[in-house]
Amino acid sequence: LILRFRTVRKKSRLTLTQFLMLNLITSYELIEEELRSSYHPQNVFCYAIDHKAKEDFTQKIEKLSKCLPNVLVPNTRYSIGRTGINGTRAHYECLKALMRIWSSLSAIHDSGFQNYDIMIKSVYETVSILQKLGGANDVHVRPCESYRYNQSLEWDVQSLKFFRNGALSVLGVDEVLIPTLQVSDSIDMPGRFTAECVQKGKVIGFITRSVYSAKVKIFKKWNQKCDQRMRHFTLNPTKGKRLTKKCSSTG
Repeated sequence: LILRFRTVRKKSRLTLTQFLMLNLITSYELIEEELRSSYHPQNVFCYAIDHKAKEDFTQKIEKLSKCLPNVLVPNTRYSIGRTGINGTRAHYECLKALMRIWSSLSAIHDSGFQNYDIMIKSVYETVSILQKLGGANDVHVRPCESYRYNQSLEWDVQSLKFFRNGALSVLGVDEVLIPTLQVSDSIDMPGRFTAECVQKGKVIGFITRSVYSAKVKIFKKWNQKCDQRMRHFTLNPTKGKRLTKKCSSTG
């Protein structure tokens, strides 16, 4: 095993740890180069190896984890389908691996990737972007295409018993799970979005939004007309740097 890491000057300390989860099956050289380009001692990398991966590839990835203390390789492996089947499960194994070292880390931002996903921003650029978002919920909102799921089934959380029947879906299920949780009224995730706009035929595409406590004085006037739990304020890129209130959804 040859790690092609260049000798570079001492890296500046990051204000948060990036936890990168990758589902892998092939192209070791690409993975190694991507690790080199996005490497930082504070970052943590988790490689979930596909059950179908060749033995030679598996051994090389496992050796990476022995060479570098911030590279994790879960023992539990799934056969990941090209339609996304078991992709989320593989990422979940990475999250479980992260929990074992959680106490040694500071602020963490986790990201999920597939075999050929490439980071186009540097380590420091990525941290800067995350800091500017300030915890905002950055999502793409649109109707779920009919070819992505079995339309004869009921896909609400109660009917599926929290996605226990997720294997019955059709295409890109790893891209449907998290967005579905984002708009679920019954789960009511902190900082979540709403399905109300899509249901009314108003597809707004990408949106970035933050959730502020009702106690924030600057929004006191807006809050008087909103739900008593939490208020949503949306940054609409098409209207410049303006916060627009959204009282019709709670979260």
